[in-house]
Amino acid sequence: MVKTFTAHEASKALILVKDITEDLRGEMETLILLQSKGVFPTETECKRHIERLKHHFEELKQVGCVSREPQEGRIDFPSFYRDEPVFLCWELGEEEVLHWHGIHEEHKGRREITDEFLSENSKNSTAIA
Repeated sequence: MVKTFTAHEASKALILVKDITEDLRGEMETLILLQSKGVFPTETECKRHIERLKHHFEELKQVGCVSREPQEGRIDFPSFYRDEPVFLCWELGEEEVLHWHGIHEEHKGRREITDEFLSENSKNSTAIA
């Protein structure tokens, strides 16, 4: 089952999601920085980095959201709007979940959550198969 969120529930989940996303982005930045300097970790170090990345992705999965662009700190929360599946979207630096986009759209096409969206969206907190 996939958990779906209302905008309010997604914003409340940021208490956990923000820290996980910061850790995930930090791990990604470390790997990118090492590579840009021509420093390649040993096999043991690579395994350690991979395990940390897997751990952070799994934490987000347990909350019910997805990191679409970890290096940018962007997170999607499954939701519904007018009975259609959508993603509520958030990125590091934002205080709450204020945007959404269609499931086949990218983050750059996100739209602002309006009062009308909130009215429709508040009916849709559930888990779907």
